[in-house]
Amino acid sequence: MASLQELLGFCESDQELENRELVELMVYYETVVHGNDFCSSAEIRNMFTSINHPIPGRIAQYLTEGTSKQRRQYVKRGKGYALHRINLTKLDEKFSSYTGVVKPVSNENILTASSCTGGRKYLVSLVEQINGSYTYGFYDGTAVLMRRMMESLIISSFENKAKEAQIRDADGNYLMLRDLISQAKNPSNFKLSRGMGEVMDLIKDLGDTAAHNRSYITKKMDIDNVQSKFRRLIEELCVLAGIPNS
Repeated sequence: MASLQELLGFCESDQELENRELVELMVYYETVVHGNDFCSSAEIRNMFTSINHPIPGRIAQYLTEGTSKQRRQYVKRGKGYALHRINLTKLDEKFSSYTGVVKPVSNENILTASSCTGGRKYLVSLVEQINGSYTYGFYDGTAVLMRRMMESLIISSFENKAKEAQIRDADGNYLMLRDLISQAKNPSNFKLSRGMGEVMDLIKDLGDTAAHNRSYITKKMDIDNVQSKFRRLIEELCVLAGIPNS
């Protein structure tokens, strides 16, 4: 993992960064390189100290201004800030030559991250992988990832409604997906829209076939036939899970 000083050296190879740019770099370092959900003002001050740089007096102002529609640098999250998805894409491209990792370009063919992730990093990553797999024609991977995202959101829905006991076995482990779906279909747990229970079964079958059938290869039309239903299901599960649009 690159150190902050190394990343700073890469950025300042052409010209010295201004304080506002340094703050942006530090948010990137904390949330992307270190993988944390957010970066706080206190953490930024500590990072300025670690690189022997005077601590700016306007850190909080830089962060607040960065959440405006004009700048779109940050989003407020937890006790700090994370990068706005537009800014994150820009910075990932900027640092790809330094990290040696080139992020594949994909279209939002299946899901839109802003409508079903609430900025949660694991969901953003799943959406990127689902869309990316579809874009590059890896349809078995697309199907398996769609199944995984549905399963994750079913669990989050029960947790959000304080019904987690309904989906754990006697040893405290989560139930198999077929049993999770059965519990989700139970009207005493959730009031799903008409047909959403059947969509869950459909996505499970699609993912199971892609993962376990030795001879069947998932085709583009298999995904195309279910993607609008899948999108509606995911957005409904996000509401049940208390995950807002980001």
